Amino acid sequence: MGLTTTLRAAVATAFTAVGDLAETVTYSHRTGATYANGTVTTTTEDTELSALFVEYSSREKQDAAILPNDRRAIIQAAELDVQPVVDDTLVRASGETWTVIAVTMLGTHDDPADAAAWDLQVRIPA
Repeated sequence: MGLTTTLRAAVATAFTAVGDLAETVTYSHRTGATYANGTVTTTTEDTELSALFVEYSSREKQDAAILPNDRRAIIQAAELDVQPVVDDTLVRASGETWTVIAVTMLGTHDDPADAAAWDLQVRIPA
């Protein structure tokens, strides 16, 4: 078993261990946009997956890029067929839509194909 496979299995085990703390969300990834007759139409690909929303620590909030209401959303790479990008969204069961502000790959290499999980900085509009 390779290191990437081992890490993905560990992440899956961790998500099982946190149980109800992880919640089902709809992840929307923008796949394209067209412009016709003065109207921009955006197409998205939606994926239902589990996300673990975590508050940033006081130390992390000292970074000017992290606003007080920002959260970290951890998702398993195995549940998402695309690489997350800024401006993708996560819709929680409550209906809140959180926008991806920054993306960090958690894995063994810099290649997104080797990602074990994605650490997303997400923000809800004020």
